[in-house]
Amino acid sequence: MVTQNQYTSDPSRKAYWQDKKVVITGGNGFIGAHFVNVLLELGASVISITRTKSPRENRINLRTITLDIKNYKRLLEATKGADLIINCAGIEGNYKTQFTDSANILDTNIRMISNILNCAVENKIPRVVLMSTAEIYSQHMKRLIEENDYSKKFDNSDNSYVLSKIVMEQLGKSYMKQYGLKVYIPRLTNVYGPGDIARRGLRVVPHIITSMLRSAPVEIWGTGKQMRTFVYVTDAVASILTMVESDTHHILNIATKKAISILDLAQLIKKLTGSTSKIAIIETKPGGPLKRILNPDRLYSLITFKHKTLPNGMKETIAWFKKSTKS
Repeated sequence: MVTQNQYTSDPSRKAYWQDKKVVITGGNGFIGAHFVNVLLELGASVISITRTKSPRENRINLRTITLDIKNYKRLLEATKGADLIINCAGIEGNYKTQFTDSANILDTNIRMISNILNCAVENKIPRVVLMSTAEIYSQHMKRLIEENDYSKKFDNSDNSYVLSKIVMEQLGKSYMKQYGLKVYIPRLTNVYGPGDIARRGLRVVPHIITSMLRSAPVEIWGTGKQMRTFVYVTDAVASILTMVESDTHHILNIATKKAISILDLAQLIKKLTGSTSKIAIIETKPGGPLKRILNPDRLYSLITFKHKTLPNGMKETIAWFKKSTKS
């Protein structure tokens, strides 16, 4: 196996993506920005669609358009001539707003996906990537979770973000069947890496790192024994692009093989940062399912690079956070 940073220098990858026109919605977000960088390196022509105005970037083959994806007419115009749309946009919210702002989150996310799919049909764009999440799987799965487990056991969730992903997947499958679109649905485990933002109640890694760097107390909700897998952001991007290239699976778990408890994750970050932060277990707060570990066997049958180990990935992520807090 080659290492991930050799992915973009692989001649066969460059041959596939060279001169392809790829639209990234949410192109200035955490994952979207990494898609932009990798695809530009591969020689693709990239249109980055952002809801908020971004600093002007003078990069060859990059065009940034500021628009609201709910505006169908403008999105239709922006996506003309594209070979692929990769959707990284959406409202995630946090644990509280996913319930208190549920109507807005559900309505906004579904309308964006509907517009993206309809633009693909009208503009004859053959391929669409719709980012899904490991959270759509039942919280009661105690073994490795395989892609077809979703149809075997379903939780009746009130979480608006999860519900929007469930509807998104069903829309994607329906558009594949009715219109012949090739829709790829990667189900991502916890993604981490440079460029992430610490927002309370969202991703655990930036929350722990920023707290540790300030020597502030770190709260872990639940028992701390919750088992999860984590994938470095550029590994996730390369895995999803490989999914499109191979055209073998239209639903795929994007995960690594090694799981870690949230408490052990916090202790690893504490060691790597040299922090004096105290770690507090808050069992009265919701910590999610005790075990959510995806089976990545399908993914590993496709990729030809190794995922970063968690310690190595965390070192790079911590270095980015240190640099970003100084600038």
